[in-house]
Amino acid sequence: MRKMLLLVVALVSSWAIAIAQKVEVAGKVTDKNGAPVAGATITEKGTRNATMAEGDGSFKLTVAPTAKLVISATGFQSIELAANVNLSVQLSAAESNLSEVVVTALGVKREKKALG
Repeated sequence: MRKMLLLVVALVSSWAIAIAQKVEVAGKVTDKNGAPVAGATITEKGTRNATMAEGDGSFKLTVAPTAKLVISATGFQSIELAANVNLSVQLSAAESNLSEVVVTALGVKREKKALG
């Protein structure tokens, strides 16, 4: 009986370890001209696991082996790819560009006479 219980515990433990394995994905995000896209966001779909591309477009992220990655950046179309150990991602420019930017300042105090 004790051997059977030990066998069951060993099988469950090995199964849990096999399921919990992770893969480190590394790659580079570029635009159509091959220029790096700094600040691109790489997210494991369905989770909060994410990273941001460095200044040279490179990134590293540890994900589940069957994960899907969503790569997005301002001014570019988002794409979804299967996780692979080494990725080279090329983003296309978005059809609609930013036409206007609104800057707000919350919590900035000024004297009444400075406001006019």
